[in-house]
Amino acid sequence: MTNDEQDDNYYLREEEVLAVESIYETAFSYNKSPEGIYSGSLSINVEVDCPVELKIAGEEQLSLQYLTPVSLNFTLPKEYPEAQPEYNLSCLWLTKEQLNTVSEQLDNIWEMERSVILFTFADYIQHNLLGLLDIQFPLFLEAETGRAVAEQLIRYDQERRNKDFFHGYYDCNICFEEKRGEYCVQLDQCRHVFCLNCLRGYFEMLIEEGMVMTVRCPHLDCRKSQHRLSEATLRRIVGSQFYERYDKLYNKQLLDADPNVIWCPRLDCQAPVRKESETEKLCICTKCGFAFCQYCNKTWHGSKVFCQVENSNRVVQEYMAATEYVKGIMEMRYGKKHLTSLIRNYLEHMETQKWLRSNAMPCPSCNTSIEKTHGCNHMKCVVCSSHFCYLCGSIIDKDNPYKHFNAQNSGCHMLLFEGVEIDEPLELDDFLFEEM
Repeated sequence: MTNDEQDDNYYLREEEVLAVESIYETAFSYNKSPEGIYSGSLSINVEVDCPVELKIAGEEQLSLQYLTPVSLNFTLPKEYPEAQPEYNLSCLWLTKEQLNTVSEQLDNIWEMERSVILFTFADYIQHNLLGLLDIQFPLFLEAETGRAVAEQLIRYDQERRNKDFFHGYYDCNICFEEKRGEYCVQLDQCRHVFCLNCLRGYFEMLIEEGMVMTVRCPHLDCRKSQHRLSEATLRRIVGSQFYERYDKLYNKQLLDADPNVIWCPRLDCQAPVRKESETEKLCICTKCGFAFCQYCNKTWHGSKVFCQVENSNRVVQEYMAATEYVKGIMEMRYGKKHLTSLIRNYLEHMETQKWLRSNAMPCPSCNTSIEKTHGCNHMKCVVCSSHFCYLCGSIIDKDNPYKHFNAQNSGCHMLLFEGVEIDEPLELDDFLFEEM
């Protein structure tokens, strides 16, 4: 080969490399040796219809928007483009047999062209590879290697989606302004978009107020708003400090809602303690070792010692309205005999109160129940000596008690002897003095 031919080849190689670099930019990389030999790699995205369905043997089907590119690794010798370039192909989701088939087709293209060929190779792979190999979707992957391949495909797909999102423009569903993707967040499950400032302010307010169960997609029509956001997404939105508070409160509220979990009563511990059963009173904190009763939260008092009743009326009412199962739990807590005694006292008290409401009047000053056995309606309390009307319960003047019954504007006008039996003997004191 003459020097002029070598110079021409060098010029053509350099021109081709610069042209491919301007087209594929970051997808193209190369090195140039002192002898003018070019070697490098070109990443080629295969043109596919979206979405791409992916199936791993024995697992559920996945949906992707992008597939990892085909890598064309090449070396352009000094004789190129008169001599054939050296190249090999690699691709995550193609088999060796499929890659060999593509390489054979590229050899055929070279034989027909015999000229600068890198762009032609790349264009053919991008637009004709699926047809050449008759690839149909869903794309099946073997169980042995399929999971590892799928994870790489999913990661690449997410990176490409993020890149597309970063450069796009979207309407925030909170402030309704159009924002560039780099200032927005797209939630994982539902794909709804919000500007970062709006969503951060909303979520931080919820976390600050302890409303962590409502940290969800705020879109009114979101069908997946009950799904919890991923840690990575939430950390990006609110930062590590707010996320740590969110995670702590979220887990605590989950435990609060669990009927099998109670909290250690020691103020310097407060760790969650899982109950063995509803019938086992003894609980031992796994963090601090404190033994306590699960019913009253007091220091363990032994299985034969019942819990102290702090509000007997409330306990009796709960017991009387409870199911047989709940009654059994309450009997374990307070003791069946003790509950029976409390119920008897409670019923007696209720009957007493019922009788007093029907047969007595409470003193308006000290609330002592006063029963009138005979005489007029002017009463004097035996406890605090207050004078009052038995009919309306009003306090009356002790020096002139009958003014209340004589005043025409009084509701008890002329009713001093209201309710007195006709055959009941009246004494002089009933007319002259207050009733004692």
